[in-house]
Amino acid sequence: ALMALAQGCPHLSNLRLDVQPDDAVLVALGPHCHDLTRLSLRFTSNAALTDVGLCALAQGCPKLRTLSGIFEPPVTMVGITALATHCHYLRQLQVSRDAIKPKRVKGNKLVVNNLTLLLF
Repeated sequence: ALMALAQGCPHLSNLRLDVQPDDAVLVALGPHCHDLTRLSLRFTSNAALTDVGLCALAQGCPKLRTLSGIFEPPVTMVGITALATHCHYLRQLQVSRDAIKPKRVKGNKLVVNNLTLLLF
C-alpha cells in the first residue's frame, strides 16, 4: 500500500506514518517522493530500521526539512551521515547516544555538517 502511495503521489510533501517503520518503508519512499519535506515516523526500541533505510531516504528525498522520530541502533553514524550529506535543509534529529561512535561525545549535542544531533 505504501509503494502505491509513493508511486501515485510523487509530489507528496508531508507524511505521517503510524505504522512500525522498517527499511522497506523508507526504501519505498526514496525513489518516488523527491518533494518530501516532512516525515513523521513512529519508533519503538526494536524498530527494524537500519542505515539501509536512512540512506535510501537521504538519497531520494533531498528536500527533507523535518524528520520526526527517535533513531536508535541498529542505526549508526553511516545513516546519520547520509542524512547530513544529502538533506541540506534538515537541521535537527533525535539520536540515541548508543548509535554514536566513537562514544567520546560530551554533552547532549553533536553537529554533523549542518545537522544537529540531539542525543539522549
